[in-house]
Amino acid sequence: MDVRIWRLLPLRSSPPAENVALDEALLRLHAQGRFPPTLRFYTWSRPAVTLGYCQHTSPLDPRACRDLGIEVLRRLSGGRAVLHGGDLCFSLVGGPGDGLAGGTLEAYRRVGAGLLEGLRLVGIKATLGGEVGRRPAPDLCFLRQDAGDVIHAGRKLGGCSQAWYRSSLLLHGSILLEPQADRLARLWAAPGELEERRQVLAARLGSVRESAGRTITPADLAWAITRGLQEALRIRLECRALSAEEQPAARRPPNISPLDSMAFLPYGDVS
Repeated sequence: MDVRIWRLLPLRSSPPAENVALDEALLRLHAQGRFPPTLRFYTWSRPAVTLGYCQHTSPLDPRACRDLGIEVLRRLSGGRAVLHGGDLCFSLVGGPGDGLAGGTLEAYRRVGAGLLEGLRLVGIKATLGGEVGRRPAPDLCFLRQDAGDVIHAGRKLGGCSQAWYRSSLLLHGSILLEPQADRLARLWAAPGELEERRQVLAARLGSVRESAGRTITPADLAWAITRGLQEALRIRLECRALSAEEQPAARRPPNISPLDSMAFLPYGDVS
């Protein structure tokens, strides 16, 4: 089988709205046949919470978010609330002709295999979560352990969610580099429930630093996951910059509305 060529965008730290807008722009432009399949890695220059496209309510305290300077946005993909900051995010945009499977669960499986290999390269032997929809979804994404989730020692290290537009797929996810339980509990807990919430979160959420027993930089983890995804998807990644057309698209506010009537499908209770 011929190895498919994908573009790799270098790791970049960007404002929350730019990260959300760029994922949308890459999906739209790939679906129009104007740009190649792409993998990008990114971090957040300011902390943020992204809500799933179909998530009608947020479990988080708006006042606590304001006090801590945390921006709240809605992303294209499905799933529940995710706190960003202290995590490494990635997104893949491609289609069946680019080596991505045509079905949601198969896409999770193949990308998940690449994530597991990347984590193995930094010394973490993780596994994937179970099937989507086996139980009611909590409002916080990282309390689930479903298809596309990465699990180590019973705790979740990261997860993915998807959005399809025409025949193009956006699959993006977050891997926790540092523990999040304390900060997330402050955003989520009602008065008098802080310690209870913190214990619940600490029991369910892990981090790369805790699992590896050392600090792993975003650049090092991105390098390892790149190697894992090249193997799992049978692709070769070539580092290229954003095009002149994509750069202004990333700076525009995210649209976060169906891209075509009934053509856009957010999917996934993980991320």
